[in-house]
Order: sequence, then structure tokens, then C-alpha cells
Amino acid sequence: MKKTLIVSTITILIVLTMTLINACSSASGEAWKENITWTDPGSLTHEQLVQTGKSVFVFFQTDRCTFCTKMKNEALANEKVQEILNKHFISMVINPQKNGRTSFTGEDLSYVELAKKMGVSDYPATYFFDKEGRIIAGQPGYLTTQQLTDLTGYIGRGFYLKMKFQDYLSISPANRLKF
Repeated sequence: MKKTLIVSTITILIVLTMTLINACSSASGEAWKENITWTDPGSLTHEQLVQTGKSVFVFFQTDRCTFCTKMKNEALANEKVQEILNKHFISMVINPQKNGRTSFTGEDLSYVELAKKMGVSDYPATYFFDKEGRIIAGQPGYLTTQQLTDLTGYIGRGFYLKMKFQDYLSISPANRLKF
């Protein structure tokens, strides 16, 4: 009887702990989705992109990618990153394992074809395109919040047209706003 009570208590504690962990994960895990204006990759044509005058941010990810989830819950959930993305970019999430097509680059490509064309073979991968749909830069792998802040600021504010990324990084963040 005493052993059954202990086992039952432990089971209840484990279930409650797991429920709490899932609730916390779900709450914090949605900020990346809710606070960034995401565009459906299939809905943006090349002509529409040119009219916006904005660059494109593409986050290539897959459903079972641990580092994709980590990047979404950390770097993409960061308020500064969200602010830069919303102000300077048309943002898209592309999962090459899902069916879909996009034409913002000027070519009608499946998600798999776009990923192959960009050389994406591991996930996550972050790519930036100019307002004409031409590739500006791509970064494979997980990016920290600071790395993503630096990259989005560099590209989103047009510094990539004026200086090398290393030169941009040598400017203090406060002084970058003066340019």
C-alpha cells in the first residue's frame, strides 16, 4: 500500500512536471512565429518583390531539426531581430521537405529546387536576397541571437553595399545607427 502510494505520487509529479515544461516551451516557442510578419513563399511573385523595395530573409528549416527549433526559440524570438526583420525584410520560412513553390527570385522553383540552387544541404540555413530576388548572402547552420542581429542589421540597412561585414562588425553597435 505504501509502495503504491509512493509510485502514484512520483507518477503524478512527473506528469505535472512534463505538463509544466511543455506549457513553458509552447509559450516561449511561439514568439518567433507571432512577432515576425511571415510571408507565404508561394504568394510572393518576383514583380511584387520588386515593387516592395525590400530585401528577402529566408529561413530554411525542417520539422525535426533540433538546431532549427533552437534558433527559432532564441534568435528569431529576440525583439531586436524581430524589429529588424519586420522593418527591412520580407521574411519567409521554407521547409524543403514540404511541397511548395516560389517565384520571388524570378524563377518558378519548388522549395527543394530553391534549396539546391542555394546549396543548402544542412539545416538551419539563413539566406538573404535583394529587392530583385538576387542572392546577397547565405549562412549555413545555427546562428546565435547576436550573429543574426549583426547579419540582419548589416544587410537590412544596406551596409553590405558600402563595406565588408568585418568592417561593419568593427563599428560599435551604437555608432552603426549614425550611418
